[in-house]
Amino acid sequence: MKQSRLIITILLSTITIIFSSCTITKDDGDWDPMKLTKQEITFNANGGVDSIRVNNYSVMWMSRVYEGESNNPTKEYRIINTAYQDAQVLNGDWFQASADIMPNKQNWAYIYVNKNTSGKDRQLTITLTCGDIFDDISVKQSADIK
Repeated sequence: MKQSRLIITILLSTITIIFSSCTITKDDGDWDPMKLTKQEITFNANGGVDSIRVNNYSVMWMSRVYEGESNNPTKEYRIINTAYQDAQVLNGDWFQASADIMPNKQNWAYIYVNKNTSGKDRQLTITLTCGDIFDDISVKQSADIK
């Protein structure tokens, strides 16, 4: 009798420990979307500079930069995993993109666009990530000065 009580006590204790150690957490892929100050930046042919901020994550970086459509880019830029002090910088053919990548920064991405002398509209997509969440920024430059 004592032995069966001991086995039942051990069994109930084990079940209690197993169930109490389980916690509810977010599943992978179930993250809040990035809160960006804007999704699209438009420049005229003169070019210029603009910025976007990620407001709800402490760290972000560029994961993909390409011209054209996502399923058929006309040009894809290689992002090298080196940082100039505390920012990730990518120099493209007609633009420069940089992203603050350190947690003590304010999560700004900056886009500098050169003057458009090609006679054609330009389009660029910058994919930002905060780990398991991604968001695209559309950068457009017209051929006309408007």
